[in-house]
Amino acid sequence: MGADIRGSTARQFLDLMGGRLGLDLHAAQCVLWQCIWSGALPINLVKPLRLNEPLELLTPDAFWPRNPIASRRTAWSH
Repeated sequence: MGADIRGSTARQFLDLMGGRLGLDLHAAQCVLWQCIWSGALPINLVKPLRLNEPLELLTPDAFWPRNPIASRRTAWSH
């Protein structure tokens, strides 16, 4: 999946997932967040996620220490 979305915006990701999986916008948004929280789509969430800006992919080593589930926090760290 990473090669398909490198340089893509969140909106393009939603359109891609919606088209590939036959999902409406809400379901595609759920896929997006599940991909982020699970680490399948390790994007930088230090800055706000904006639909029309490119997703900034991180390495797993940079992503996991900031993931609140893995770090047992209730919010994304800055």
